[in-house]
Amino acid sequence: MANSDEVTALNAGIVTKSNYRGNVQAIPFTLTNVGNGSHTISGVLPQEARVISAVLAYDALGSGATADMGYSGATAAIIDGVANVNEGINTFPSGATNEETGVFTTAGSLDVGGKVLLVTVASADASDKELSGHVLIATNE
Repeated sequence: MANSDEVTALNAGIVTKSNYRGNVQAIPFTLTNVGNGSHTISGVLPQEARVISAVLAYDALGSGATADMGYSGATAAIIDGVANVNEGINTFPSGATNEETGVFTTAGSLDVGGKVLLVTVASADASDKELSGHVLIATNE
């Protein structure tokens, strides 16, 4: 029987609470009447914060438009959305609406300590779009 990477690290004594059995905090967000660009959805996160789950629901953005989630310098690190003219839902860890056509991630969690989370919209056909969702982070707090 194989162990997860997290249990293997735990057995080696190198895991902090943010990596395994940490305190979970929810960051809900609603973006109303937004267009292309990066939009802030969090304050500065604690140093040991790790994303364990994220949902990004979006309005019909337009042909070829994308909605990503990440942070400054890596705006698609959490969710690398696929181009989708219709409304949809992207998630982490799967990464996109349809795993068959989207970007799939194998990460169980992602380090976002000290970062500010962003949702980035590209190629939207108007500036009146609505996006919402939540991010769950594990911390040492």
